[in-house]
Order: sequence, then structure tokens, then C-alpha cells
Amino acid sequence: NKDLFVCNDGGVYWYENNSEWKDISNGIVNGQIYRFGQSPHDGAKALTGFQDNGTSEFLGARWQRRGGGDGFECAYDIEEVGRHISSIYYGDFYRTSPDYINQKIAGNGTNGITEEGAWSTPFVLHNDSSSWMYAGYKNVWRSKNIKHPNKDSVAWQKISTNFLSANTTDINQMKFSYANPNVLYASKGSRKLGRTDNAMADAVVWSNISTYLPSTLVPVNAIETHKSNDSIVYIAYNKNVYKSFNAGLSWTNMTPNLPDVSINTIVTDTSSVLENLYIG
Repeated sequence: NKDLFVCNDGGVYWYENNSEWKDISNGIVNGQIYRFGQSPHDGAKALTGFQDNGTSEFLGARWQRRGGGDGFECAYDIEEVGRHISSIYYGDFYRTSPDYINQKIAGNGTNGITEEGAWSTPFVLHNDSSSWMYAGYKNVWRSKNIKHPNKDSVAWQKISTNFLSANTTDINQMKFSYANPNVLYASKGSRKLGRTDNAMADAVVWSNISTYLPSTLVPVNAIETHKSNDSIVYIAYNKNVYKSFNAGLSWTNMTPNLPDVSINTIVTDTSSVLENLYIG
């Protein structure tokens, strides 16, 4: 009778009477999550970047679409309710606020940026001021005015040159220290890890601490920092979690008895008096 049904990673669709596609997925909860952003203002709200299904926001009882494409890294403004950053492939970043929706503020060829990022390009908002944003393309780029009223006036500066020596390789992880707003870590490729201790300075200086990593040539899958000690940092590396007490100059395996599977994320429990970590 000319009706057709299609199942895909967005749900179930009905082509009725050879004329129109209808989404009949209501009630089906499905999606491959790339990245996740938790609201600092409301524990019931979260942003999620989905493979092929854009960025959506969970509002406590339902999901609402916030952006298209493949959804990746996403984060709420730490200071202002109603603001967030979302992203799609290769480092295109969009801002949303009560005044505008999905304005593109970064990407190769946008606002001074001259590089393409990874399929899932990392970014971080500064812990002390969410007007400052750092994005990891081939190098680390920084903007101090991502809230400028005119999206075309958002300015980006490359704050690394030939970062970690391989300028054709994409940065895959970035993390600020909770304890020190000047300390920023970034990784790329296999066995490449860098740190700066003056991320807010005009002239940012990077230390290549790759040689101190365990010898296996694998990527750093995740970086996490200690809630109060800026010398302590954790990484997911070669299916284990490693801890450094001296800002990455030596490492100790914390998890020698874990199952033999990849670790993709580490999160510090900042609300606990103990040194609690979650891994995924």
C-alpha cells in the first residue's frame, strides 16, 4: 500500500502514502552518546552530544533538540543560566543563550581559526570565567570573548606552535586543573602529553611531558585533575588509570587489576572529602 518503514540510529520512520516521512519514535529512547555536559545550575539538566543525532538537552522529564549534525563535546556556562556551547564534527562550535540560538563562533576558517580539529574536537571553558574558551585543533586556541554580542567579533588566538611536535596530528583531550586556573593539560596522537602553567598569560609556555609517560605507544584517553592539589593529575592510558603526584613528571599505575578493556573517561568526585574517582 506504498507504506515504508525505516529503522536507523535516529529511531523509526514511516513513509506514508509515498508522500511524507513521519518520525514515529516517540517513547523509544535511543542514541549513541559521544559526550555529556552536566548543568552546574540544575542537577536535573544535562546536554548530550549524539552520533548522527545532534545535541539534545535533558530537562528532567524529556529531551529537547538543541543542535544538529553529529553532536560532540558540550558544556554549560558556569556563570549564567541558559547559556551553553555545543559542537559538531572537526571543531565547529556553536553558542546558545536566551538571546540567540546556535551561533557558530569557531571552526576552520571562522573568526581567525586556520586549522581543522579531530572528528570529536575537545574544548574547555575556563574554570573562573566562561568568557574564556580553549579549543584543541592541531594546536591549542584560546578566546577571551566568546560572549561578545556579535558572533563575528569573537576572537581566537593560537597559543601553541607545532604543539607536541606533530602539527598534523589532532589534539584529543584537554583538562584544566581544578586547583589552579593557570594549569592546563592537553594530549594528542600516541604518547603525547603537554602542560602549561600559565594558560591565562599573553605568551603561553608549554612543557612537553610526553617522555615521562609509560613506554607503550597509545593515546591518552582521558585526563582528570585533583580537586585541591594542582600537582596531582590522572590519565586513562593503556587500559589503566595512572596517577602523577608531580604534575606529570612520573606516573604510578592505580588500577593494575581492572578488566582488560579500554578506559574512556575519568571524573573526580569534587563533593567528597575523599579522593574518589569514577571511570568509564
